[in-house]
Amino acid sequence: MFYQVRIMDGKGKLKKVLTSKMLTNRHWKLFPDYLKTNPQGKSDFNAYGKVKSGYDQDVFGFER
Repeated sequence: MFYQVRIMDGKGKLKKVLTSKMLTNRHWKLFPDYLKTNPQGKSDFNAYGKVKSGYDQDVFGFER
């Protein structure tokens, strides 16, 4: 279950709301890619179990 996420700007003004349904759809859309192994056989996680920072920041449609 995913909870709704509210994204605020530096002044505390609401910029965008990511609904639970949107986050669920995004997860299941990207899930098969997480199951694929890397050609080098390395994991996408570092030693502490956190995802490496090589993700696409434009996944939610934000401008760069």
